[in-house]
Amino acid sequence: MGSLSPASLVLTGLSALNSGVVPFAQGLAQEQQQREAIRASQDLALAQLKAQQKLQNRQLKQDAELDRARVLASAEEAESQRKAALKRAVARQNAQFGSSGVSRDGGSSEAVLLGLFEESEDERKEREKLDNLRLKAIDLNVSGNKQKNILEATQAAQQRQLESLF
Repeated sequence: MGSLSPASLVLTGLSALNSGVVPFAQGLAQEQQQREAIRASQDLALAQLKAQQKLQNRQLKQDAELDRARVLASAEEAESQRKAALKRAVARQNAQFGSSGVSRDGGSSEAVLLGLFEESEDERKEREKLDNLRLKAIDLNVSGNKQKNILEATQAAQQRQLESLF
């Protein structure tokens, strides 16, 4: 059996070290490439999410404006119907007073007419309350969607940051 010289021992050690270091370095390089690919994929996903949310927000705002316009148009229509109904009710009541021989200017006839006006005014106030609730619901829907989108984008960004630590 021959003895190994110090030079051959060094060469053998270097060869063994080299055979372990090169695959290790290649593994590190592959791991780094995988991380970069994952980051790029996450960046793309985040950009797509933001673009989708922007489109959804724009559509939701348009829908909200249409809904608001419908509520306001409905309110105008209801108001004109209320006024027309009040005029008809006053005219009908005046006709009944006239046929009964009761003066329109009397106390009881004024009380009846005043009651019609108050009733009509109460209906208007109730309708306005409902319309305001509808408008607030529309606004809350838009605002809630914005908050949801911010939360989703923030979560995606934080997940990307968390994964980049590992």
